[in-house]
Amino acid sequence: GSGPWGAPPAGYVPGRGRGATGFAGGVSRDDTVDHDKADYSDANYDEFSGYAESLFKDAEYDDEDRQADEIYEDIDRTMDFRRKSRREQKLKEELAKLRAEKPTIQAQFADLKRNLGNVSREEWEAIPDSGDTSIKNKQKKPQQLMPAPDYLLHGAQLSGRSTGTVQRSGLA
Repeated sequence: GSGPWGAPPAGYVPGRGRGATGFAGGVSRDDTVDHDKADYSDANYDEFSGYAESLFKDAEYDDEDRQADEIYEDIDRTMDFRRKSRREQKLKEELAKLRAEKPTIQAQFADLKRNLGNVSREEWEAIPDSGDTSIKNKQKKPQQLMPAPDYLLHGAQLSGRSTGTVQRSGLA
């Protein structure tokens, strides 16, 4: 109706100025067919790059895009170089700190190694051999006992022996 402000102008749709389309040409009459057939399931999602479908699959890759990609690659190379030099510097500092706290075995015995030149031949030959201490560390295998096979017992019986035990060296 006319209301307190009078009749609206011809073709007026309330709210169109702020983006509303109204019902005259609204959702009920728009094309409601979904043309996006992309797979948005969890199986097609990657934490880093999102969904496998390209957002700009219909867009053309032009010179402006190529130039932007080159700029980004240049920035990435520069940042990688900075990170690499910082990482190497930090690694050197940590290694120097570690060597100060825990010197290498070579560094610990360096002074003794220098003094080896002053050892006389008699002193050198008087140093006892270390021997093979590795055998102490080896685990001894338990003795395995197995029943003697029948052919062995039969052979012992034929030879006239009365014992049924076999030693490593042969029959007992």
